Amino acid sequence: MIKQQVRTWDINNDVVLHALLNIPREKFVPRAYQSLAFADIEIPLAHSQWLLPTKIIAKILQALEIQPTDRVLEIGTGCGYGSALLGTLSKRVFSIDPHADCGTAALSLLKSLQIHNVSFETSDGLHGLKTHMPYEIIMINGSLPNIPHTLEQQMKIGGRMALFIGDAPTMKAVIVKRVHETQWSTSTLFETVIPRLENVTEPNRFVF
Repeated sequence: MIKQQVRTWDINNDVVLHALLNIPREKFVPRAYQSLAFADIEIPLAHSQWLLPTKIIAKILQALEIQPTDRVLEIGTGCGYGSALLGTLSKRVFSIDPHADCGTAALSLLKSLQIHNVSFETSDGLHGLKTHMPYEIIMINGSLPNIPHTLEQQMKIGGRMALFIGDAPTMKAVIVKRVHETQWSTSTLFETVIPRLENVTEPNRFVF
């Protein structure tokens, strides 16, 4: 997986690669899809969620330039695989998901892997988590129609946010950096199409 999928996407950050090698992805994959744990595809999870291909997760983690002192807000816990990687790379992770069972299952897995710096809350991710803001890193595990200003406000100056924006078939992965109290910069990493984050309200579309 590392050689054929990850490295071919110009992912060469040793810290990210080490995290990928040390977090057993197969433990986070539902039993029915164990044979596909390392396949280059999206894997179905509970509540109509998806585990993204490893190369996409790795590309995002590399671009975020996560530091050991960073505090992370993860939106969309899912199976907890991303939480495990973020916990390995950072100081503290606050992961939120609208489904309590996602956090419970993920926490059990992380404890079995001796990852103890991740906590979970049941909440609507679109509003973020003001309790522990500001964050150096925000990771959104689902696509959105546009960049949410509410989450931009929860970033620390110098912080980075990774998300997928747009409408199929023209979505893109972007990194948003907060460069000033009232200023953000955005850079595009790659084009892709991934499922919507839960509870997203779609903007009104003009019909001609």
